[in-house]
Amino acid sequence: MCHISHTVTPGLYKVSPLLNFLTPPGDVDILSGLMDWIVEDWEAKGETGRPSACVMAYEAATSRYSDHPLVFEMAEEKGINWMPHTFFPFTASDFTVELTRVIEEYGANYVYLRASGSPCAIIMKDAERLGYRDDAEWIICNFAPDSSFPAILGAANTEGIYVSDSHAGLPTDTGPGITWGIDLIDEYNPGMAHSNADLLGIRWCVLGHEVTKRCLEKYGLEGYTGTNLAEMMWTIEDLDFGGNGMPLTMEAGNIAIEHDVRLGIYHADGKVYAISDWIPAPWIIGNDEYDWRL
Repeated sequence: MCHISHTVTPGLYKVSPLLNFLTPPGDVDILSGLMDWIVEDWEAKGETGRPSACVMAYEAATSRYSDHPLVFEMAEEKGINWMPHTFFPFTASDFTVELTRVIEEYGANYVYLRASGSPCAIIMKDAERLGYRDDAEWIICNFAPDSSFPAILGAANTEGIYVSDSHAGLPTDTGPGITWGIDLIDEYNPGMAHSNADLLGIRWCVLGHEVTKRCLEKYGLEGYTGTNLAEMMWTIEDLDFGGNGMPLTMEAGNIAIEHDVRLGIYHADGKVYAISDWIPAPWIIGNDEYDWRL
């Protein structure tokens, strides 16, 4: 079967044919795009010298792959002091040690939190408790801005926290795809908070429908196989989602089904608003133009 999962890792490119498609770019690709924003933000603040940045991530194989030598090489080229990743157990409930390391030892000006919404909210609570909240710009990753984050942290306390958006529109965006998506959420899950993750699911469904239609048109029901479905994925060009994320063109060989990242920021209402344009996230993991194999 053709499979859609979550995180691009080098191991997925060892399988032939490529039948696994992912949602955001690989972490290495995303961090490269975020580095461009960090440099711009640092300069806009009038700061001098080099900014320091690091990743706090839950302990998992996918997180380990983001701790890639190319991340540090790219940061050096862009003028950023990228510090070693700090990992924490998936079930951690206290982040004093990790936060003390990234703020006191690393002196990080930007901290990227690679975790889901609940751990990110607890991390930010601990940062507030330890007096570190204003010592860095905090960026939660693409799968963190779900309804649990403001629910745990408190909507007003989310203000000023950044969001790395690398895979769909935000509920605060405009466009027919956003309106349609929110209407679907309200119809089938009345009362549920709107989130980037829900709009991502709808974006996936639009893509899956288009790829399935093309496969059936070319091969018929008897030819509806994972291999043929994957072949149709490579034919996607300028697929429009009505504002629910960027139009999509698949790059030959790139199993990520998103190729851009942008920054959002939480307001005191507990909602995320986009603050940057979409930044191209260059295809690195899986691209033989880079020395990416560990």
